[in-house]
Amino acid sequence: MSTQKTTKLTQDALKNLSKRRVQIHAGEYPSEILHTFGASGLYGAFKQKGALGLKDALKSVQEISKVCGNTGFCVWAQQSLLWYILNSCNATSAQQELFKALSSGEILGGTGLSNPFKALAGLESIRLIAKRTKGGILLNGTLAFVSNLAFGHYFAVIARLDSSEDCAGKDSVNKDSASKDSAGADSKSALTPDSCIMAIVRCDEDLKLKNIAPFCAYEGSGTYACVFKDYFVSSEWILSDPASAILPKISAGFVALQCGMGLGMSESALEGLEKKCFFPKETLQARLDSLKEQIYALTEVIYSKNALKSVLKLKLKLIALLQELVNANVIQSGASGYFQGAKASKLSNESAFFSIISPSYGHIQKLLES
Repeated sequence: MSTQKTTKLTQDALKNLSKRRVQIHAGEYPSEILHTFGASGLYGAFKQKGALGLKDALKSVQEISKVCGNTGFCVWAQQSLLWYILNSCNATSAQQELFKALSSGEILGGTGLSNPFKALAGLESIRLIAKRTKGGILLNGTLAFVSNLAFGHYFAVIARLDSSEDCAGKDSVNKDSASKDSAGADSKSALTPDSCIMAIVRCDEDLKLKNIAPFCAYEGSGTYACVFKDYFVSSEWILSDPASAILPKISAGFVALQCGMGLGMSESALEGLEKKCFFPKETLQARLDSLKEQIYALTEVIYSKNALKSVLKLKLKLIALLQELVNANVIQSGASGYFQGAKASKLSNESAFFSIISPSYGHIQKLLES
């Protein structure tokens, strides 16, 4: 497909997305639009450029989030899953086939790492336990929130290896990996990446997707609780064993991609400010441009030693600026922006989530202090 045709396909999908914002906010999952984005090449950056495609992938999240935060969140989930597979420590033909299908939008997927990231920081307990079995692992537990899901979709998980089994002498997928930590599974402080395994799972008849209580936004994000009961994952779907081998490679990029949401919603809020408004629009624009360039630049050195700390600091700054811009947008919009389904009110609810999504504001503070 030519560049001209793919660009038109993207623009047509964006127009359709703009028309469907109210319905999506009310709970309509934009499946067709997300597939169309893939067909237009929106998810193809990693396939075309490898890790050098991170900036373009981030910009895709930014572009969609500017129109609809809910859908931008789904695009972030899709790009994050691609990022994980790109950095797999156990590249298999099955993973590569999925990578191609995700890149084209034929298949959609999510990230699934909110709980393990918080658990590794000691903020909550790990919710999934993995037990080795012939040809792979068995997963048990429940993830409270995983997004961009439907039957046939894929997502990543990090589970704690069952400490009741003797892991000594058992080969991991990464032959040169560190030994497993054998501390108790319910101890938050004892959890380490060496005691965990990372894999990809498919939403099939063996995995239960449960509806959750409604949110004030992101109702159209395909978010479910995922219940695993002796769910079998074959070795070809294991990304890293132990998880400590992959986490240093994916963590900074995971947050950088997420910043695309904050940048896109910031641009949307800024557009809502008129030239003659109560707020210094030029100053706000300059601050946003500065943050944008810093985040873009960081994507080019995403594997560097200090990349994670740097992107966490940038997300904190982006959280603060986004809230300032959105508050200004709400005030500037007046009563018309306060109606149910109004762009300003939708943006206000969606932007608050950027401070909460893992790593949240408080989570980042803890990571930077450690």
